[in-house]
Amino acid sequence: MNYKKVIGTALTISLFLCQGCGNAREQMESGEKIDSLFPNIEETWVGDVMAQADEDGIHLNYLYDTDHNGTGYHPIYRFDTKDFCSYTDVGEIIPFGENIEDPDIAVGTGSFIKAENGKYHAFYTGHNDYTETFDNNQDRECLMHAVSKNNKSYKKLPKDTIHAPEGYSTNDFRDPQVIRMDEYDEYWMLVGGKRNDDSGSCILKYTSKNLSDWKFEGEFYYSDELYFMECPDLFEIDGWYYLVFSWNNVTYYRMTQDLEGEWIKPEIDTFDGNGFYAAKTVLYDGTRYLVGFLDHKKRGSDILEYTWAGSVMPYKLVKKDDNTLGVTMPDQFTDYFENGADKKEQGMKVTSTENLGILPRKMLLKGKVTFNNTSGKAGFSFGDYKVIIDPDQQEIIYDAFENSQKCRLEAGKTYDIKLVVENEIVVLYINDEKALSNRIYSAVDNEWQIYIEGDAEFSDIDMFVF
Repeated sequence: MNYKKVIGTALTISLFLCQGCGNAREQMESGEKIDSLFPNIEETWVGDVMAQADEDGIHLNYLYDTDHNGTGYHPIYRFDTKDFCSYTDVGEIIPFGENIEDPDIAVGTGSFIKAENGKYHAFYTGHNDYTETFDNNQDRECLMHAVSKNNKSYKKLPKDTIHAPEGYSTNDFRDPQVIRMDEYDEYWMLVGGKRNDDSGSCILKYTSKNLSDWKFEGEFYYSDELYFMECPDLFEIDGWYYLVFSWNNVTYYRMTQDLEGEWIKPEIDTFDGNGFYAAKTVLYDGTRYLVGFLDHKKRGSDILEYTWAGSVMPYKLVKKDDNTLGVTMPDQFTDYFENGADKKEQGMKVTSTENLGILPRKMLLKGKVTFNNTSGKAGFSFGDYKVIIDPDQQEIIYDAFENSQKCRLEAGKTYDIKLVVENEIVVLYINDEKALSNRIYSAVDNEWQIYIEGDAEFSDIDMFVF
């Protein structure tokens, strides 16, 4: 008896049984409008986001996830938006493979790009968990290509599949990001890779003139600090190049003025805490956005660590005076709340902890916070847990299962703050520089407070509530 064939047959049966069961998303009609700032479809989750923009708006392709994935998993689905305030659920864009030996029986992150001839191209990771059961030495991960004329119906091109170059792991070779490099008159593809028998990680570079034939150019960036660098992205702002990548629930960046030179690691090289992941950028209507996802927690428990996949989390990317990057909420959020919500407070000042009643399900708080010395702390309390701005520790902290983000804070200085709430999602933005996003399940329909400890105060507080 061929044991490997028996396993393959059993897994194939399992796959088709799983497909036949259906799920919440399959029972819904695509094209549904979603009024949400941080969308996900009920009972399913948004994995890695592959954003692409054109004249029709922003297309947020993402890995579709559930808490009960079958043998085949993570097809690519899409939300479309023009304002990050309302979305259209487009549905499935690229399915996972149909057979157990298909290289993309599971789909991993990639990127979407519109070529100069108007054709759309998708590059994504093919992943197969069962390659050790096959007789054909199949790679666990590879890069795959699909094309479309309308950006909805994609045709896979198996002949264009790319495998890991010699000397690099075939188990960790993923997340192709394709960028048009006008200054070189070619396309670049950045790929997460790993040298064989090496504890570090690298981002590999390929080049192409036609998005079909790719030449391996070697390592673009190497790090001995992280096991792997997922979801690489490269972009330029005012003569500076920025490289974004993610690992272990954190999104990082590096910067340089010379793509052939050394990369600079900023003092604070992250944007958000350890619930915001797999973020990459998209340029739309002259503004660059950083879009990832905010993880969820199983059983809706605040004291548990985050679990992969959740809801879309968009930020407006900000280039600061020192050329480092910051994030803040999209400008469209301001219009959404100020023109559509009720104004509940105006110009409020708070110098000690104050109870504000039941937390609204959707709201924006805008104001200022001042720390008269570094021993003062300020923030917000939601049920049993707090989001604290702490100048002594130079960070923003959520104190359930701890989540934090470093942030430069000085005594005697006043900082702009914004707080956005949508159901259990709570995002605090400081000075158009840093953010901390969280799911706080115990906040929903419970009392909340403005929290002050020591010599600090809030001022000019406006609140907009739906």
